Amino acid sequence: LEGLKDLAPIEYNLDNQSAFRSMVEALPEMDEAERALTLEHLRVRYEGEIAYVDDRIGALLDHAGALGLLDDALVVFWTDHGEQIFEHGTLGHDLEIYDEENRAVAAFWSPNLLPGEWSGATLHQDIWPTTLRLLELDVPAIWTGALVGDRDASRPLFALRSRGEDTVHAATLGDRKLMYWWTGERAFFHLDED
Repeated sequence: LEGLKDLAPIEYNLDNQSAFRSMVEALPEMDEAERALTLEHLRVRYEGEIAYVDDRIGALLDHAGALGLLDDALVVFWTDHGEQIFEHGTLGHDLEIYDEENRAVAAFWSPNLLPGEWSGATLHQDIWPTTLRLLELDVPAIWTGALVGDRDASRPLFALRSRGEDTVHAATLGDRKLMYWWTGERAFFHLDED
């Protein structure tokens, strides 16, 4: 939270859950400058949470390495979702299916694994077959996941989030994404630009 000291204070104690809820309710009524400052406080806190988790994972891996537990290990790390900080008018996750909420990160590490990067289409169900393959184990034929990096880039990805009548669908193909709400609202994105 070191970055907070560089920001002007806000009237809400974001360490307090009821004050946090009050801030969320007040955001739509704030003037532009107050809202921007409040959102910057939220961003610093969110980035602080990410840095804290990164530090803790690093300490755990350092300790495991010092004990010799990583000499013949595969470490798999993944996140389940992102977070929207009013990029599309709301705060949190599991509210919509914008990329800010639905993009995730996965990492595989082993002393025998060559470094690489993949930013193409991947689904959570791809974690398990990839893990088994890296462990040189057979992947059950009934599993629907693909190896990370092997998913057909020309295959569209579909998403659905449903809460009664508040349902939204999305289809993504390459850098294009179409979202459709059951209310009739639609949005189309060029993900490389929007």
